[in-house]
Amino acid sequence: MIYYILASIFLFNPMVSNIDVLPDVFAYILIMIALSKPAYTNDVAEQAYVGARKMAIITLIKLFSLLLISGDDITMSLLLSFTFMIVELIFGIPFFISLFKYLSHIALMGNNATSANKSDKMRIFTIAFTIVKLLMATLPDFTALSLSNGVDSSNNDLSLTYFRPTLFIISVTIAMVLGIIWLIFSVIYYKSLFTKEVREKIRSDFTTQMSNRKSLFEAKSYTTVMLIMALGSFFALDIGGFDIILTPDFLVTLTFIISFFVLYIKGYFKPKWESIVLIVSFIGQVIFYILESVKLREFYDKFNLESVLKSSKADTLYSQITLFGAIESAFFVLSIAIILYIIAKNGKESLEKHAHLFIGCDYSFAISEYKEKMKKNIILTGIFTLLSALTYVIMVAIKPTFPDFIMVNMICEVALAILLAKTMLFLHDDVYKRILAYS
Repeated sequence: MIYYILASIFLFNPMVSNIDVLPDVFAYILIMIALSKPAYTNDVAEQAYVGARKMAIITLIKLFSLLLISGDDITMSLLLSFTFMIVELIFGIPFFISLFKYLSHIALMGNNATSANKSDKMRIFTIAFTIVKLLMATLPDFTALSLSNGVDSSNNDLSLTYFRPTLFIISVTIAMVLGIIWLIFSVIYYKSLFTKEVREKIRSDFTTQMSNRKSLFEAKSYTTVMLIMALGSFFALDIGGFDIILTPDFLVTLTFIISFFVLYIKGYFKPKWESIVLIVSFIGQVIFYILESVKLREFYDKFNLESVLKSSKADTLYSQITLFGAIESAFFVLSIAIILYIIAKNGKESLEKHAHLFIGCDYSFAISEYKEKMKKNIILTGIFTLLSALTYVIMVAIKPTFPDFIMVNMICEVALAILLAKTMLFLHDDVYKRILAYS
């Protein structure tokens, strides 16, 4: 109950364009926590959980989109706020339908017919409130449509941007009043829903259904982690350019280390020698990334790229940058190699561990198929890991004379990110989803 009430607090406040004082992403994370256990045994709860996860990702991106907006750029504010409004409605409405369908179900399970009847009303009210909230957030930005070529019309009396501050006040007031009313009704609803009988019924039903189904827990944990790993693979893209890399490669390794640690906490992963090597390699990546960044700053404080061809001091300093970049890349290659080894071994061990589940199917064929496909994934990912590292070092070394080589490195990085993510999704679908289906 407490998770749902806290989530409601994060959701009730109005937004100004894309600015959200209490970010909605935290609300969806809280709902995911509340649904994490029921999602194991209830299909509707799982749908709601997946919906909450999608909304968490969308609202997180929305939060970071604020970095793209300048206070004076009204057209960009309109573009982003309108886009996110449409996306949130497309994914948010089905999510709320699934959520209240599940809440109605547990109310009936706990003989709480009154709350079950209220669920339909709360679903309609919540969807209506969400629509109004998003419309009110976007409404002031529509004044940008009165601009001509991105600037105010020559006749200032015709420019609706003059009324934008007033529209902000009106829209925030409307959304705030409706939000407070919705929050009050939500708190009352959740308190009446989660009676002691309902809570006991949920707990006992979960315990009963999950007895002797440890493979389901393990498969669920792995499928979630594999998706996180797949997303983390895209940190291999050096966003920001050579001068300031906003997504250093060590973030890929960090994502995998955190994922392995989560699995270790849950008891599904046992660290061995390769885990120590991965941590050491990660530390090496971080150290030489910092050294490379420090030398880059020192270089650009005194010189520019053309200086490398004219000054021996600039050439010496730039050679150190190239050296640190090469060592960092070597550690990155080692990290990816260890990661591929760990996940390949874990996938095989998981299939062998749960072989008893695959009654009625050719288990030996499943193992041989896994090995063959995994081998292809590892070879392709390994090749583009080496190419990505090699082209990065070459790009740094020849940048003063051939700056366009950065495109070659970018292509290799995109291919690496896609292939690494593809490998994670292969494990997700062909190993852990398979175990989940038979659990």
